[in-house]
Amino acid sequence: MKKNRWIIIIALGMASGLTFLLPFYFKYLFVEFQDKYLISSDNFEQIYIAYGLVALVSYIPSGFLAERYSPKKLIPLSLIISGVAGLFTTFNLTFLQLTAVFMVFAVSNILLFWVSSIKFILSLGNKFESGRILGVFEGGKGISGVIFTLLYFFFIVPERVGINFIILVYSILNILIGIYLGWWLMNIEIKRSTPLKVKKIIRSKKVWAIGGLIFLNYILYSNMVYTNNYLYDLYRFSRVEVVFFACVRIYFFKMIVGPLSGYFVDKLGSALKLFILTFFIYIFTSIIYISTPSNLELILFIMLNTLVIAILSTVFNTIFFALIPEFDLPINSKIIGVVSAIGFLPDLFYPIIGKNLINTYGNMAYKYFFLLNITAAIVGLGVSIYSYRYREKGSVVV
Repeated sequence: MKKNRWIIIIALGMASGLTFLLPFYFKYLFVEFQDKYLISSDNFEQIYIAYGLVALVSYIPSGFLAERYSPKKLIPLSLIISGVAGLFTTFNLTFLQLTAVFMVFAVSNILLFWVSSIKFILSLGNKFESGRILGVFEGGKGISGVIFTLLYFFFIVPERVGINFIILVYSILNILIGIYLGWWLMNIEIKRSTPLKVKKIIRSKKVWAIGGLIFLNYILYSNMVYTNNYLYDLYRFSRVEVVFFACVRIYFFKMIVGPLSGYFVDKLGSALKLFILTFFIYIFTSIIYISTPSNLELILFIMLNTLVIAILSTVFNTIFFALIPEFDLPINSKIIGVVSAIGFLPDLFYPIIGKNLINTYGNMAYKYFFLLNITAAIVGLGVSIYSYRYREKGSVVV
């Protein structure tokens, strides 16, 4: 088991990237998505709000489910359900039918897959290896994303195939990998975690500190999505260029930066140290956005700044669950579910805030996004420093 665990972690990372790509694939193909289903941009936002709502209410129940049932059952089942749901999207669905399919995606991705996969991979090592484990897992997600990028630019952009072909490929891959993982994980021994009461978890200041740090990071990550529009609106990037740039800074960086940041967490002996450094740099990158005029001559400088922010976001997304063992909390599915419910709350409300800002202020809205970045990063820096100091005293936010 010790010998094969890195292969297992990479495989699960790729499976995670694959199952989450199916619903989020459409964000990169917004125009094709609208043409295929004949829906408005408002409908598009409503579909993802429905996904976010179902995802949010699934995090805590997923902790109970992952405690009761083995990841060996939940993970393959999730992939198969996602694949079948993906096959349905190849038909010409109505807005309501499409919303229902995306709600099924949320159930399979979050209720069945998310907590059980995180709990499983963290149980494959000890607290001193959690960074590398999460880093390799993130790298596996990046591999799936890079494959998507290649498919997009070799087939969709030159119009060799339609959107249905890519959906079909990813859906069938989900089903086949789900079946294969069900067989492969069958004989792998999985540690059972100590049952904990949700009331005790919710009252824990450690849990709220971790959830709060993930929440602040996720505001920064959600804002990163709007840098795509920023490049399109202010620097005249074409839609294809924006998609390419987004895929590189998300998926390629996952594949490279993910494992590296995990390695540094274990080397430093603390995810909080990396959080402090990353929040600090984030403040300055956001100040650069605000203070730089939208001049086409500065495009390379802005692209470089955007890549730095992408690296910082990848570091955050890779290591935040390493805070659980660092805060001397057990690797428990209910804890993972509760901190996820707190941390990923922006998934629900941030699309609404973002859309209202852009509709109200136009290009000026981007200044507000970056001001929000600075605020979130300053608060995150303060919480990280506070937590680290008390951790050194042996009492992390107790």
